[in-house]
Amino acid sequence: MRGKKVGPSPGRIEQTTPTIKRGEDTFMLRRGELAGLRSEPFFLVLNGVRIGQEVPIQPGRSIIGRETADIQLGHTDVAISRHHAEVERVAGEIFIRDHESKNGVFVNDRAVKSTRLKHGDTVQLGNTMLKFFDHRTAEIGELATLLHSAVCDGLTGVCNKASFVERLAGEFSRARRHGETLSLLMIDLDHFKLLNDRHGHLAGDWVLVAVARTIESILRQEDLLARFGGEEFVVLAPDIDHEGARVLAERIREQVEQTRIAYRERQLSVTISIGGATLAAGEPSILAPEELIAIADRRLYEAKDAGRNRCR
Repeated sequence: MRGKKVGPSPGRIEQTTPTIKRGEDTFMLRRGELAGLRSEPFFLVLNGVRIGQEVPIQPGRSIIGRETADIQLGHTDVAISRHHAEVERVAGEIFIRDHESKNGVFVNDRAVKSTRLKHGDTVQLGNTMLKFFDHRTAEIGELATLLHSAVCDGLTGVCNKASFVERLAGEFSRARRHGETLSLLMIDLDHFKLLNDRHGHLAGDWVLVAVARTIESILRQEDLLARFGGEEFVVLAPDIDHEGARVLAERIREQVEQTRIAYRERQLSVTISIGGATLAAGEPSILAPEELIAIADRRLYEAKDAGRNRCR
């Protein structure tokens, strides 16, 4: 499994949040920090489970669409075509063109085939609403943070349960319709209450942030990590079969076990248990997304009963 790497910046634990140590590398975890003022053009996602996310526009031409596109929005919006639109950044200007999409490209509520974007324009692709900005201001940063907080867990910065449930419903429907696979992993920190009792709830919070960042670093762009509640996380992995889910779960378990979290003068560690469930291609027996959750949850408890720090 290959995934995007999340690279926290080096820093001191006393100043902000906990550090993670993996081998010789030490990273600082950042929680909900605003990015610096952006001088590059970007889209701000205004709705859906990616609300509040910034999508940078690279020089040259980029395709917006589904799995094989340069800018992938289709995993969260089935109304977006595989190659829906082309955005071109050239000589300081941004152009967007309809790529013969099924549902069209709209700029400021007007259907377009090709147009130059201006700062503040609203772009609609499928059901996804984007706001175009040619630079970033403090006010735009505040808007992005406000939008992002609607779908993200306030502590860890990953998706919250409500946005996960929305994404799961869409992915489940897509997988059933196209005969594709969909896997789900339920993850629970082992003996988390004991950690809180021994080191305090603030230390427990730091550990939750560290675990979230560790899991995030392993996942692909199209995967979704959410905090399901308390010390429980969930991973949604489209187009991953049962064996792939097993490999992914074991990688996550091993990486979390090997992670050392520097908290004040202490080195903390934690293990996790994982239960997985897969909707196989053409699977007739799983009829609703809630059933996928129930299967993964049952297997999570099997892992707990078997001694913890394992996958089922």
